[in-house]
Amino acid sequence: MKKLLWMLLVVLTACSADVRRFVPPAANLNYMAHLIALSDSAGTLLRSEGHYLFITSVDGAQSKSNWELRKLPSDIYLTPGAHRFGVLYQHSGLTASAQFEVDAKEGMAYYIHRHAGAYGVQFWLTEGKEDGPKVGRLLQAPE
Repeated sequence: MKKLLWMLLVVLTACSADVRRFVPPAANLNYMAHLIALSDSAGTLLRSEGHYLFITSVDGAQSKSNWELRKLPSDIYLTPGAHRFGVLYQHSGLTASAQFEVDAKEGMAYYIHRHAGAYGVQFWLTEGKEDGPKVGRLLQAPE
């Protein structure tokens, strides 16, 4: 029974959100930049009908390790400064990806937006709030 509880603890730890992956473990998150990919709510009646954004990489490092069972994260914390990151859009089996560059400010939130149209997906980044000013630079057009 004790081994089963330890195994359950390891599995739950692997599935937990690790939004701190790109900051030092002892860092105060109030002084970090928070990167948030906006998606439809998880409560969508049919999950396949939802529009989802995930953060795939930061500064060349994957946003999750290969052994993690959970999906790619939709939010992470970053140290202040210049960062490059990748995003992945998914909807009904369709995907698109893009690369961004941003000069992240201490304590600021950054929101990754998307708009899927008939001829592709547009991505942009806002600072401070969801309807805040557009910032950052799109490095790679959606695929």
